[in-house]
Parts: sequence; structure tokens; C-alpha cells
Amino acid sequence: KELFVAKVISNKQSSRKALQEAQVMKLLNATQELVPELVDCWTESKKTVIVMKRCHSDLENQLILNHDTISIPISRFKETLRMLADVASTLLRLNNLGYAHLDLKPENIFVNSQVQPRNFQFASEATSEPDSTVEARNTWPSDRAEGEKCASEGVSRRIDQSHRAYLLGDFGLAESNRHACKFGVVTGDHTYMPLETLDLGADTRMDLHKVDMFSLGLVAFRMVTNLSLPTNGSDWEQLRTKTEVVSEGLDRVNCPEWLSSLIQKCLSKEPEARPTAAEVLESIGQLTKGLLAVQL
Repeated sequence: KELFVAKVISNKQSSRKALQEAQVMKLLNATQELVPELVDCWTESKKTVIVMKRCHSDLENQLILNHDTISIPISRFKETLRMLADVASTLLRLNNLGYAHLDLKPENIFVNSQVQPRNFQFASEATSEPDSTVEARNTWPSDRAEGEKCASEGVSRRIDQSHRAYLLGDFGLAESNRHACKFGVVTGDHTYMPLETLDLGADTRMDLHKVDMFSLGLVAFRMVTNLSLPTNGSDWEQLRTKTEVVSEGLDRVNCPEWLSSLIQKCLSKEPEARPTAAEVLESIGQLTKGLLAVQL
């Protein structure tokens, strides 16, 4: 039996964002990205309803279940690498569509233990339309996009042959401007935001894609270290300004250099020093090529 989740938005302004969220999900579904499967979306009685297939769990729940683990199993590093590959692949496609996520956190990364083949027929679409066929919606719009898809799939296969996948969800705060004024952008959970989102200095512009990369790095840091992250105060600031805080946390669990280096790059204080989603995938691709014969 299929399980479904309905997201209902009643506020008028939020409803506009909800329609955008549904459109972004539809585009990502059509290109078979790792996102929750959109079933349908409609507006009625001044409310917007988004219906999705329910995922097995979310990363936050998994981390809470494993919080009391004293030793960090080596598989944690492998799973972190897989999460980075899956989410970076989705971010790459999202960025190519012109959006940044801006609310990347464990609660918005869903875990499916098995990926089932998808039928990308939306309930509200008429199959008689010439461009509404399943084949048309599953077709990538360019050779470049096809190359990105194949590259990300290859990374996932090299990491592991099992079927667990990390799906990025909740695009309610997605922003279409890459470089935006920080005073005009709403970001998500403060716990996973970089310092520039609160810095009131002279530079008011932010690279929103690099905001997402910091959040992704912090999610990976939490997966590896099993630490509860600070929500404010000096500890919150030190995690963003003192590189030794990050490196010491990773060293404490004997995080291998090939993963530690990637996480630290994502957590760079300066946005321009952080990798892009494409660069993260490229780095993971190079790593996994060298790890083919090595037990992670």
C-alpha cells in the first residue's frame, strides 16, 4: 500500500510560494532527481494542497536514533559520502533551474531504504497532450544535463551497490535569485545557516548557492561527529569562524582525510572558498574511483 503526505498552506502569500514549490518539485521529479515524489497539487477554498508519496524516514530521525552510539562505525563515513553525493546531485539540478534551497537541514533530507522505479505521470495532467507523456517528462533537455545525470548516478554506484537514497525535500523557501540582498531573503533553520546570513557588514549581497553548500557541509559534519549543533551563542559563532573547531570535531571520530577535507571546504567562512555542487560531485567521483578496492 502506498502512503501519502499532504501539505496544506492557507496563508495567501505562502500559497504563492507553495505553488512555486510544487513547480520546482515537478521539474525535479520529471528529471528523476532524488526528491520526494510529487503526486498532485491544487488550490481550493483559498488553500493550496501539495500531495507527495511518503518517504520511509528522515535524516534527523536517523541521527536521533543513533545519538547514543558511543563509537562511530566506519559505515557512517560511507553514508555521509552517499548523502553528500545524493543531495549535491539534486542541488546541482536545482541550481541549473535557477533556484537555491535555503533550508537544507536533516529534517528536510529524507531517507528511502529502497528506490522504486517511478512513473512520472502527474494526476492532474492529461496523457493525451503531446508533451505530457512519461517518456517526454523523463527526457533530459540537453546533453549537458544528461552528462550531469550519468555522472551523479556513477558516483552513487561507486559508493555502494545497495538502494538507500537521500532525498532533498521542502522547497518552500527556494529562492530564484542566486545573488540576493540578505535583507530581502528568508532563510531556514538558523542552526544550519552560515555566518553571512546574519553578518550586518557593508556587503549586503549573498551567493545563495554557497549558503546551501555551507548547510550541506554542516549536515555532513553532524552525521560524522554525532554532535548536537549549537543554535546560538559563542559556540554557534566559533563553529563558523574557527577552523580548528571543525577539524577537532572531525579528528575526534577519526574521520578519514578524504572526507574531512571535503566537509571543511564546504564549511569555509568565506563563501567563495566553498565548492559548488558540481565541484562536490567531482571531488566525490575522484574519491570513489580511488576507493573502489578499499573497504570504507
